[in-house]
Amino acid sequence: MVSGTNFCRCVVFLLSVFIFLTCPGLRAADFWFAQITDPHVGVKYTENNAALEQVVASINKLPVDIKFVALTGDLVNNGADNVADMDLAKSILSKLNKPLYIIPGNHDIIAERAEACASSFKEYFGPLFFKKNCDNVMLYFVTLGMNNADPGIPGYQPLVKMRAAMLADPSKPKIVFQHIPPLNEWLNPNSEFGTPNQLGLWRLLISNYNVKALICGHLHRNQLMFFGKTPVYVGPATGFVGDTRQASYNIYHYRGGRLACVTVQVPDAVQSGS
Repeated sequence: MVSGTNFCRCVVFLLSVFIFLTCPGLRAADFWFAQITDPHVGVKYTENNAALEQVVASINKLPVDIKFVALTGDLVNNGADNVADMDLAKSILSKLNKPLYIIPGNHDIIAERAEACASSFKEYFGPLFFKKNCDNVMLYFVTLGMNNADPGIPGYQPLVKMRAAMLADPSKPKIVFQHIPPLNEWLNPNSEFGTPNQLGLWRLLISNYNVKALICGHLHRNQLMFFGKTPVYVGPATGFVGDTRQASYNIYHYRGGRLACVTVQVPDAVQSGS
C-alpha cells in the first residue's frame, strides 16, 4: 500500500519531470541545423546551380530533424540586383522543406551598388539583420560589408543593431551567423572583416554576451578558428569548388552549449573552377 506521503512525493516528482520536459527554459537545448554557403548561383553558372539543387535535395533527405537551414552569403555571384539570377536562386531554394534563414555576402551586395543590391535582396529574402529563437538559443543573422563592417547602406548600421539586440538578450546563449569571418588569414595580415575599431567592438560583443559560436562562409573551405575563446566555424563552398573537390555543406548539432559539426559532400556535383 502506498502511503499518502509517498503518493504526494510521486505526484510532485512526476510533475517536476513533466515541467522539465515541456519547458525549454529548464532543459538543455538540443537541436540540429544545416549550413549552406557560397553557392554563387547565376544564369551563366550551370554547374553551381546544379550543385545547389543537389545540396537542397540532400538536406531534404537527412535522417536527423533539421530545425533550420542557414545560408551564409554569396547566394548569387554577380549581385542581388540581377533579377534573373535572384529568380533562379529563389526557385532552387524554394524546394527546401526546412525553414531557411539567409544573409547576403560580398557577391550579393556589391560595394559599388550596395544600396540597389541591398534593396533587391530584402525584396527577395527579407531584412539584412534579424534574430530567431531556436530551443531558447538566440540565432543572430547579420549582414556585414567587405573590408568595412558597415556595408554602406543608408539607415543600416550592423554593429549598432547587434549591440542593441544583445543588450535585449544579455544572458541567453547565442549563435551568430555572418558571411566574412572576423579573423585574419595566415598569409594576409589585413582582416577582410572591417577596420580595427570595428573588429575590437565585435570582439567585445562576442566575448561578453554568451555567444557560443560564429558560423561563417567566404573562404570556400572548412576551417575551425577561435575568436578569443569563441569557436568560428567556416563552412565549405557549394559553388566554384574546383576540379578536385565536391560541393559540400555542414550540419551542426547543438547540445549543452556546444556545437558538433559534420561535413556532407554531394557526390554528383564535381565542378570546374571559377
